[in-house]
Amino acid sequence: MLDEKILSQLEKRGETIVLKQPAVKYAGQWGDERVEVVWLTRQAIPAKLVRRHAGGTYTLELKELRHTPDGSWPTVKREEIDDYEWLDGADLGDREYDPFVRKVLALDAGRPGGHHH
Repeated sequence: MLDEKILSQLEKRGETIVLKQPAVKYAGQWGDERVEVVWLTRQAIPAKLVRRHAGGTYTLELKELRHTPDGSWPTVKREEIDDYEWLDGADLGDREYDPFVRKVLALDAGRPGGHHH
C-alpha cells in the first residue's frame, strides 16, 4: 500500500481524528504520482490513501479498526494453508512459465510501472 518512509517526502497538512484515532494528513508528489495520505499515528497505517497518476486514481480507505476478528468472519487453520506455496515479487520474473504467475503479470502489465520483462 504505502511504505512509511514515503511520508517523510510528503508535506504535513495538519492533524485530524479518524475512527476515534489521532491521524496526520500528508500530501505531495512521489515520483510520477500525486499522493494524499491520512496516517493513523498509533497504528502506523493509512486510514486513507489516494494515488493519482496519468493512468488514473487509486483510492484506499479504512472503514473499521478491530483489535480482534469478528466472530462471524470465516477462519482457516494454519495447517490448512501450510501446503500453499509462498511467492514474492522476485519470483514473478523468474517464474513466467507458471500459470498463476502469468495471470498476475497480465493484471499488472496494463498499469503504469507494471511488469515489463
